[in-house]
Amino acid sequence: MPGSSPESFPGAFPLTGGELLPLEGFEAGTILEPLADVVDEVDADGFDCKRQYPRLVAPPCRPVTVRTEGPGEPSRWFYADILDISHGGLCVLITDSHELEVGEVVTVDFKAHRLPASFAGTTCLAATLRWFVRSGHVITMGVGFVQPLTELPELLPERRHRLRDLNLPVDR
Repeated sequence: MPGSSPESFPGAFPLTGGELLPLEGFEAGTILEPLADVVDEVDADGFDCKRQYPRLVAPPCRPVTVRTEGPGEPSRWFYADILDISHGGLCVLITDSHELEVGEVVTVDFKAHRLPASFAGTTCLAATLRWFVRSGHVITMGVGFVQPLTELPELLPERRHRLRDLNLPVDR
């Protein structure tokens, strides 16, 4: 960008090649600590990973719904796109602004997907918010299931063209 310098954009710092990265609205948090019982895994780029459960990149699929379970009233339900999933948790992307705290309990609802018998008739799973990164109105967050899954749900392809407000009654 001609005329771009760190002085031109307060709150930005130069990257290689003279590009600028705005820092406003960026926030991150984690409760992750090194694990003793981890599985060695090599990702698609050949990098070694130390994970308790191997993760699978999610195909384009229907979103799950999530609700934080903080003190007092639970939050409203919101949609979250699945980026990857494992028996221990999942990584999701949300585009709404939500107040998040690492360590808080969340409920993840998989009713839009085909569930294995091990879900025992429920569609909702309790999880803990393990980490998040917020950049503007986009949040990527990792949640760990309170009880690891014995089987993964079958993630079904997206079928809606427009998302509905989960907190309004459904007209049938």
